Amino acid sequence: PNPFNPTTTITTHLKTYCNISLQVFDLNGRLVDLLFEGEIESGIHEFHWNGNSQPSGVYFIKLSSNDHNQTRKMVLLK
Repeated sequence: PNPFNPTTTITTHLKTYCNISLQVFDLNGRLVDLLFEGEIESGIHEFHWNGNSQPSGVYFIKLSSNDHNQTRKMVLLK
């Protein structure tokens, strides 16, 4: 859900086995959390982020793989 308070689930569908990095950044571009980094099987995966220690605001979730980058906006409201 967006906005969320204080936890959210990020779901991704990977078509092939690959090496990924899933990161959370604040509005200023600072890395807030690294949710996953490494090799992962193809399929649907869920990752959970708890923003309880972060202030309310806009955050960006970035999924990077060998040949693809995707960024989505999230809003944390407390």
